[in-house]
Amino acid sequence: MKKLLVLFLAATALISCNKDDDNNDGDNKIVGKWYLSEINNSGALNLEVSDCNAKSFIEFKANKAATTEYYNETNGVCTLEPSESSTWSGTEGEKYSFFVPVENIGKLTGKVTFNSDNTAFTFYPDVFITQNTNIVFVKK
Repeated sequence: MKKLLVLFLAATALISCNKDDDNNDGDNKIVGKWYLSEINNSGALNLEVSDCNAKSFIEFKANKAATTEYYNETNGVCTLEPSESSTWSGTEGEKYSFFVPVENIGKLTGKVTFNSDNTAFTFYPDVFITQNTNIVFVKK
């Protein structure tokens, strides 16, 4: 009888863990390494993604930590700027806050939409909403 009770408790614990994991499915889509791909309608910022900038990435980790690397071209030389370690957060399924690997923009909050196969996402920073600016990242 004790063995049956222990087996029942172990099964209950496993089921409980799986349910907790399922609650974070929206956040799990963003976990991984995402490369800067395009900046659209950048308005007054006038930013473009060069071949050098396209090496820039942000890596979202499941523990809400993030690492960002930004590559900048100066006088024809592509160099890695100092890397940033930070945290990220996801709220309400579509709102995220993270350090953006572009020209000292810093940490921004905005809407994230994923493409159908979760290999790219478009970030619409709240601070640039009047400029209709978005930043596209691709997973490699």
